[in-house]
Amino acid sequence: MRASVFLLTFVLAGAGCGRDSSSSSSAPAPPEPPAAAPVASTWCGEGWRTLDETTCLAVPQHFASPPSLVIFAHGIVAHGERPTADQATLLAAADKLGFAVLLGRGRQGLCDWDAKVASDYCWPVRRETVDRDGAAIVAGWADAQTRAAKMAGVTFGRRYLLGFSNGGYFAAYVLLEGLMPLDGVAVVGAGRTAVDESRMAAAHPPLYLAVGEEEASSTRQDAENLAQVLTRRTWPVSLVVHPQRGHELHEDDLVAAWAAWGR
Repeated sequence: MRASVFLLTFVLAGAGCGRDSSSSSSAPAPPEPPAAAPVASTWCGEGWRTLDETTCLAVPQHFASPPSLVIFAHGIVAHGERPTADQATLLAAADKLGFAVLLGRGRQGLCDWDAKVASDYCWPVRRETVDRDGAAIVAGWADAQTRAAKMAGVTFGRRYLLGFSNGGYFAAYVLLEGLMPLDGVAVVGAGRTAVDESRMAAAHPPLYLAVGEEEASSTRQDAENLAQVLTRRTWPVSLVVHPQRGHELHEDDLVAAWAAWGR
């Protein structure tokens, strides 16, 4: 009797799925393969889907036509943190306007102008770092877009780039130099101090450009300089200076950018 109980226990444990066995001579069924564990991420907040440990996707309840993707380049983010306020703003705008948002994470080592932020997540904003890292970052966005479309179950007919603060300066490089094909760009809390016009791309996707009235004077000047360069080249640009606002991203920036992009 004890031998039979031992054999039954052994077979059930080997099967690993709780199936019954009709006789001791029957071969146990092979174990079911374990379900793929969800990717762990401390980067993606509530309401976001996880593409990988550094890339998140927000999908609206209903897509506007054609389905569109907004790639977001965040400002400087401290190691171990995430841009929670911006994530909430993007989620609200995505549901309101009907677009998906791809939120990747910048790289450590690109905030090399100050030891205090050396380990923070940033985007390339200087000529040498854009030349060194820009193409790889853009290629990563393109790969993530493919995976995002599969996860969302749509084909994205339009693709836009929104950059805030540090991410806005990188977005300006991407726009001006045509580092990736885009249907529109938004730069908030940023601009360009100087523009090498010999590198400017032939395509001119519309730009929404915004700063706060209470931002640092250097940031406002960078935005005005970028607007002047583009206006001189008849590039479609909408410059907004938000009264009584500092270095901030708000839902109305997304609404205004959506309109500037012709949506």
